[in-house]
Amino acid sequence: MGWHDRDWARLDDERDAIYGSRHSVALRPAVGLALAASLVATGGFGYLHLGWRIPTGTTNPPAVVYGTPVYATDGTRACTAFRLTTAGRWLCAVLDFNPQHLSVAEPPPYRGTCGYLAADQNEGAWTCTSTVLTPDDHVPDTQLLNASAG
Repeated sequence: MGWHDRDWARLDDERDAIYGSRHSVALRPAVGLALAASLVATGGFGYLHLGWRIPTGTTNPPAVVYGTPVYATDGTRACTAFRLTTAGRWLCAVLDFNPQHLSVAEPPPYRGTCGYLAADQNEGAWTCTSTVLTPDDHVPDTQLLNASAG
């Protein structure tokens, strides 16, 4: 049996008999133009609505870390969040390593009841994020700092 007699070889002839001619060849330029037009329209929409933003690198890095200073052998560290245990002890919950050795500024004391205090780095103040106290049996033995934050 020759290749002309196989089913896959006769598909084009059957399609031409049903549709009258080969549409796939005639539609290729139209599909390409439609795709190009949609890409240009999408790019234009993004440019107009989002703007062209180029990072300038002129943002000023922070000159200070807000929190309680913790001194270690490799430089200054800062505790930037505290949690209160049911026994009334403030424990460091987040210890920032401060590799740039920035100044550590302690925010003013927090007034009010709180179970979890975090130092807001933009405002320079303690922010209460939770009023739930930590049970003493959930405090790890490797807690780095036991200090009063408020």
